[in-house]
Amino acid sequence: KLDRIIAVRTGKTIYRDGDRVIKVFDSDYSKADILNEALNQARIEETGLAIPKVIEVTMVDGKWAIVTEYIEGKTMAELVKENPVKFDEYLDRFVDLQLLVHSKKAEDEFVKAGFARIVDGFKAERISFMYNYFVLVGPKTDPAKAATAATVKDAFKSIADGKHLFVSRGDKSGTHNKEVTLWPSGTLKKDGSNDINDIPESIIYKG
Repeated sequence: KLDRIIAVRTGKTIYRDGDRVIKVFDSDYSKADILNEALNQARIEETGLAIPKVIEVTMVDGKWAIVTEYIEGKTMAELVKENPVKFDEYLDRFVDLQLLVHSKKAEDEFVKAGFARIVDGFKAERISFMYNYFVLVGPKTDPAKAATAATVKDAFKSIADGKHLFVSRGDKSGTHNKEVTLWPSGTLKKDGSNDINDIPESIIYKG
């Protein structure tokens, strides 16, 4: 039954039907991406983590859908509403999770520190099963000539040398940590830092 919507995301609508969740994708959504999403979730299941198990990948009214178990729980918004005084604590936890998801270095340190859950018969190790694409976007005029740079690091060097405006996330997320590693040595006031305040004001925009 698709009569109880619990979430709407770009390109997909998520329904709950009893003890099942049906994620229905738009008709123009990539079939390969849908199957890959189901496969990645199945791989995570095999680690023993308490996540919703994939039941099937099927078609619903001519659209692809992934059917999973429904696990009772609360969203971050619900937790904050119930315990507003813990807002900072919840936010810190969320940031830590995002950092682990997007930063290989942070994940490796997490595993080495002994915090990884060890499943019987398996050793604790980091296995890559997802990846991100990082895209450097700029104006059509391309004042830094980034489009013709041999590497992305060369593009960052050109931005720094020309003191061109640069928009940074500046949130110390895994994505931001990756950005920091691309700046040429000496660009940051504290080389290797991930503090937005260490990028010279002449080239940074705090958006």
